[in-house]
Amino acid sequence: MHDGCSQGILQDELTHLETLPKILVVTPTYNEAENIPKLIPAVLRQAPNIDVLIVDDGSPDGTGRIVKDIMATNPHVRIIERSGKQGLGTAYVAGFKYAIQNGYDYVFDKSGDILLLYATDKHDLTDKVLKRMQSFGK
Repeated sequence: MHDGCSQGILQDELTHLETLPKILVVTPTYNEAENIPKLIPAVLRQAPNIDVLIVDDGSPDGTGRIVKDIMATNPHVRIIERSGKQGLGTAYVAGFKYAIQNGYDYVFDKSGDILLLYATDKHDLTDKVLKRMQSFGK
């Protein structure tokens, strides 16, 4: 039985979640099948407004498959699958592009370094971030 007070509290919590910034944690992977089932829940436990993007370079150990299994039950997990080892820099570029295209306010890499993607004009920031990140991908 739900009373008005309980429904009001639930509505307040939902409203609060809607006002939180969108955060994406980008995690490049290659052969991380052993670690990824531990890493994803550990990241997601940090806050309710965090999504995890795995950028997998065709791991032969099944990392991508494991991530897809987790995605089936968790809407906060995403994956970009790439063919072969394309490098850490280009993995981050792919992740940052995904963040910009999907309206995230903040992007973290798995080491905890932060890139702020919140600005009045995200398109202007998009160009600056992509130009800077492309230099890392080379």
